[in-house]
Amino acid sequence: MNRFVFLVLVTCSCFSTQSCQRKAIHKKYPDFIGHWHHQKTNGEIWYLDMGDKSWGTISVYNADGSYSTNNKYGENPRRWRYNPKRQELTNGIISERFKVNQLPDIAETIIISGFDTIHAGESYFIMNNDYYVKSN
Repeated sequence: MNRFVFLVLVTCSCFSTQSCQRKAIHKKYPDFIGHWHHQKTNGEIWYLDMGDKSWGTISVYNADGSYSTNNKYGENPRRWRYNPKRQELTNGIISERFKVNQLPDIAETIIISGFDTIHAGESYFIMNNDYYVKSN
């Protein structure tokens, strides 16, 4: 019995240690807050909405403007979290983790990447090697 209780305690502590690394973005990384978009080379447009309390959504549209059924992230807002150790961004209970290659920053010069053009002075970040630009 004592071994079972010990095993349960160790397992629970491992899960709590992992979840402690993830921080709600509005607390530690407020530069993420806002509306972001990225256009992929296939014409797909990704919209990320990150609210001031870390709640937000992911919307993906096909090149023709229709809602993408290939990328189903749901319509209900979920909490955005960032894990600085793994450099991963997650949206609620979605199992997919997004690798953040660069935290939000201000462009000093024009950056052209695929269909994305980031003008000097605009905010952007890089996730899964794609540039996301902050919408005004």
